[in-house]
Amino acid sequence: MPRLLLLAPLLLAACIADPDQIESPEIEVVTDQGTVTCQLYTLRNTLYDRAVLRPASMTDRLANAICRDEGERRLAELNAAG
Repeated sequence: MPRLLLLAPLLLAACIADPDQIESPEIEVVTDQGTVTCQLYTLRNTLYDRAVLRPASMTDRLANAICRDEGERRLAELNAAG
């Protein structure tokens, strides 16, 4: 039984997708503060969406939120289309 508990994290890690395998082309989102370049992932997985370039006046946190929002917007658009 203890061996199984030690193997559990390895088995779980094998099931989680590597973000590099699900990357989409980078996109740009124009904001009032400037353009944010986002790395989005598959449309069904917005958890990893993040900013790769942002205006100097913008925080990483805000830039990443903008990218996640864009991923969510695209997911909603896909779901609405059917």
